[in-house]
Amino acid sequence: DQGCQRVIFASSIQTVEGYPLDTQVHPEMQPKPMNLYGAAKVFGEMICHYFAYAEGLSSIAVRIGAFEGNRDWSAHTGPVDSRTLSAFVSERDLSHLFAQCLEVADLPFAVLHGVSDNRFKRMDLTSTRRAVNYQPQDDAFERFHTGIVHPPRWEQEWGRGA
Repeated sequence: DQGCQRVIFASSIQTVEGYPLDTQVHPEMQPKPMNLYGAAKVFGEMICHYFAYAEGLSSIAVRIGAFEGNRDWSAHTGPVDSRTLSAFVSERDLSHLFAQCLEVADLPFAVLHGVSDNRFKRMDLTSTRRAVNYQPQDDAFERFHTGIVHPPRWEQEWGRGA
């Protein structure tokens, strides 16, 4: 009634942390939180679903990956673990994703994945790219000049395309 046309909910990768690290998670997969924070974010996603379909308020839940907005990543010298690299999202990419969520037309409800175009992605981006024309620019593996010593199964099966 106040003129709000869409809710964008900041969800979290914590909603799916219960999956093995070698499983690339798709938005259609059942949530598997590992802690109460993740469970609370799943609840928030379900509230978005309710408002979209029961109240007619467009709602998008963005599962944000490994994000530290104020961190000076250029000065980072220590090792970054594979889980963090595969879930990394840069400020630039996350800003772009939220802008796309605001601009997209005719999307009553969606759960989207907020990770950069990392060489190996913990969360699949196929439906996120399609739903809101998300075009991430950054790759954590390039940014940190590193790779995965023992690549997960999903690297071999899906590679960079997802």
